[in-house]
Amino acid sequence: MCYDRVKSDFVIITSSLERKKEKEYLKYLSYRDKLTELYNRNRYIELIDGLKGQKLYRTGVAYIDLNGLKRVNDQKGHEAGDRLIRNAAAVINDIFYDKVYRIGGDEFVVIFCEIDEQEFFDRMKILRERMNREKISVSAGSIWKAEIDDLEKVLKSADSCMYEEKEEYYRVNKIYRR
Repeated sequence: MCYDRVKSDFVIITSSLERKKEKEYLKYLSYRDKLTELYNRNRYIELIDGLKGQKLYRTGVAYIDLNGLKRVNDQKGHEAGDRLIRNAAAVINDIFYDKVYRIGGDEFVVIFCEIDEQEFFDRMKILRERMNREKISVSAGSIWKAEIDDLEKVLKSADSCMYEEKEEYYRVNKIYRR
């Protein structure tokens, strides 16, 4: 009788621990991009919403977009395009470790609080150098502010800077967009 009760308690505890692990894994999946394992758009939106009305200090933000993904997909297939996205994500995450969000197909955002201006821009320089070495073309817009009252406004400015660089990429490479 005593053995059966211990066995029953063990089964209940084990089952409870398994449910807890499953719940944690589901939460992980809801915040992580399956292709890159970076934070996903859900986590990005939750962060932005959570920071509304808060003042941020010594913060760098960057919008990063891959150049030529459509051409890679068209010429080499979507598996090659996915590999390009994964490789770019690995480089970005290596430099900005866990401050990176994949918010769209080939769009990434970095939000790095409590970082010195020089360090942030040094990391952006390293990012560009590493992307060049890996033969990954990106357009990026980056902004650092000592104090931010409206994160969304700063993100929009970084996005605009990225699009200016993207337009230059298209102009220089004589790529005509539809």
